[in-house]
Order: sequence, then structure tokens, then C-alpha cells
Amino acid sequence: MVAFNQLDANGEATFEDLAAGKYGIYVFVQGKTYSVARLTSGATQISGHEFNLLSGTSQEWSVALAEGKTKIEGFVKRGEKRRQESW
Repeated sequence: MVAFNQLDANGEATFEDLAAGKYGIYVFVQGKTYSVARLTSGATQISGHEFNLLSGTSQEWSVALAEGKTKIEGFVKRGEKRRQESW
């Protein structure tokens, strides 16, 4: 199941008539990399971006984002040759 919505002026998005099931929240911003660090709904906190929507319920979630960039450095060895790489 996929649902897409842009944020309004208050930074909120509303989804209606979603089927019960497991959902994930992803955030896309041109030129930036974000991941969902935490979801909060009332007293419930979830690490990560996935939650279960129960049938017949209305849920409100607050989303905590983390911006990040990662650089991986290391050595690649093929046979006896060693080469430094950066990804």
C-alpha cells in the first residue's frame, strides 16, 4: 500500500481512508538526506519509520527526523592487489 502527501504550511499531512496494515513513513527533500528517527503517538514511541494502523482507528503521529551524510572508506583486495576506495 502506498500513500503520498505533501506537508501543509503547518508541516502536517493528512491521510484518509487507509486500509489497516503496516505503514512506513519516508521523507523526501530535494538536495537533503533525512531518515525517520522516531515516531510518537500519545505515550507510544517507536524507533524507526514503521507502524501498524489498526482497523477502525484514527491515529496521529509526530515524526522526528535525522539529517545525515555517510562516507564509507576502506580497502578492497582482489587477489594480492590492494586498492583504496571511497564510496
